[in-house]
Amino acid sequence: MNATVGAFFGWVIVIAYVLTILNYILKAVNKKWGKSIRKNEKLKGPWQALLSFIVKYHKLFGIITIIGILVHFYIQFSRWGFVVSGAIAAGLMILQAFLGGYGAYKKTRKGLWIKAHRTIAVLLFLAIAYHLIYVYQNYNF
Repeated sequence: MNATVGAFFGWVIVIAYVLTILNYILKAVNKKWGKSIRKNEKLKGPWQALLSFIVKYHKLFGIITIIGILVHFYIQFSRWGFVVSGAIAAGLMILQAFLGGYGAYKKTRKGLWIKAHRTIAVLLFLAIAYHLIYVYQNYNF
């Protein structure tokens, strides 16, 4: 397979990851400004629709992200070999998925696992950004 297909799955990962972390961001915004947003007739409907969509499909976006990682890794490894920056990002993302699965299984949003889940989301953002910068500087597409 060529680099274009591998890059496509890399961007699938990024988009699914962003949709996944929007769950936390939108819930935080809703907690702080939700009453004000719902009072605004123009914002109320679209806001509720967006929030409901993101919350409803949070797990699906996470699953898409993990599938994207597996496909992306297979394609890119077969073409470029092992890339440490990608392995770090993938490792964090897989850990993130395990923590998310744990939370879904336990059906709780309290405890150390949720703090770790949210902290890893931030670390993951940094790891993905580093990986993208590293790859575009060091590999000839």
